Amino acid sequence: MGRRDGTVDERVTVAVSPAMEKLRGLQRELNYFLYSTELSYGLTLTGNDPRLADSTIHVSGALADVYASAWYPSNQGKIKYYATVAGFLEQLGRNARHVSRAIMVQWYSHVEEYLETRVRALIRPKQKWGLFTESLRCDPLLRVPVPVRISTVLRADFCREIRNLIVHGSPELPESYDVPAVVRWKRSRIDELNDAKCASGNAERLVMDALHYVLGQAINHKRATEREGRRENLEHFYALFTFTNLDSLAFEIEESLLPTTVLPEGRVTRKARDVRRKDLIVPDIAASAGA
Repeated sequence: MGRRDGTVDERVTVAVSPAMEKLRGLQRELNYFLYSTELSYGLTLTGNDPRLADSTIHVSGALADVYASAWYPSNQGKIKYYATVAGFLEQLGRNARHVSRAIMVQWYSHVEEYLETRVRALIRPKQKWGLFTESLRCDPLLRVPVPVRISTVLRADFCREIRNLIVHGSPELPESYDVPAVVRWKRSRIDELNDAKCASGNAERLVMDALHYVLGQAINHKRATEREGRRENLEHFYALFTFTNLDSLAFEIEESLLPTTVLPEGRVTRKARDVRRKDLIVPDIAASAGA
């Protein structure tokens, strides 16, 4: 559904490789993990559970009836989680950003597994995946009737950069365009596209568009929640855009590589307006059965 106009985007069933179908299933599982965890935290923080009414007692006593390995002693005879109710609730408030960070790292790993399956045979055997603007610059993806778009690769590559910041222990993720990591990524991508002569003189515009699409939207969404009186961590929005942009990259790889003769057996749903190869759209069996 469109966030601004309330319209519902038409979705279609699309034929894809088994690797893409698997990737989408893994994405769904991580998505459910994100939101079920968010709901669990929300329920605990706002549910007025009488067991948590006294903030000064130890949570191991307040929630002793809850099955958890946290209550079992370590090999030194101490319980693994020793905190008051107040400390427990405060920790839950901090946990959301860690959940989003963990999800981004895991999702990227799944995407790399997809790339190994679908693209490895097309590039140099020992070449590493990121920078995507380098590793995915090959004829089978670009010099075809429906190529992977540079704009899509750039958006995915900036999400890869966010993932790298997390892996390397950055305490904060970029919340402005003048953060050193963002400036470096921008400059290096512009220089790379210009050197490769694959941006038709539009390298700076393409790179800035990618930054606006990921960094800019993450910032704007966070500020919007603040104006509404809600608190949301920046990591949450980066996680959502990382889901979207890496999924888009994978689907455009499918559009580039799939033959026009025999449709593969995998199936995913996608917004109709985002499908360029209409020949990949197949009848929705569930919808047909209900008709």
